Amino acid sequence: IMAQTFLNLAQGVTGTLPTSNYVQGKVNQIIFAETTSNTSQTGTSYADTNLVGSITPSATNSKILLTITDHVFLQHTNSHDDMGGAFRVKRTIGGSNTTLYQNANAFEGWYASDRNGISNRHYINTITWHYLDTSHSTTSAITYRHQIAAYRGNDNARIESSYNSQRANMTLMEVLA
Repeated sequence: IMAQTFLNLAQGVTGTLPTSNYVQGKVNQIIFAETTSNTSQTGTSYADTNLVGSITPSATNSKILLTITDHVFLQHTNSHDDMGGAFRVKRTIGGSNTTLYQNANAFEGWYASDRNGISNRHYINTITWHYLDTSHSTTSAITYRHQIAAYRGNDNARIESSYNSQRANMTLMEVLA
């Protein structure tokens, strides 16, 4: 059992708390997007998934916190011992696309290795990751798109987003400065 301690902040606390003890900012809006429509990619190039979210910031200096959760499938059917997948977020403002984040290598998003040379391996995992967009400088609509790429373009490697019609979701939070 964990012990709990409660403080009555109305009594017994005097002075001002230093600003380093809390994060400034206020969540202005939250947008939730989801899909159960899967996307499969067999190549090492990034492909759009069906997970897309849009938000219109109320201030040019606000931050957008993205949280992405996806039910991902990896497969290879030849004798390589390893496989993997990479993830990327693409931002679109007024028709202009910017890559906000991507794994440096195609195996860094999710990597699996069995080291026994067995072919036709399948792995399923739920991934969650976060990104803080601090560079949008707009009050126009912003669209964020989740993208995937396979580690190996050979060996019949495949990565799939929203595998088996499982839900993938994106939460966008505007945090005011």
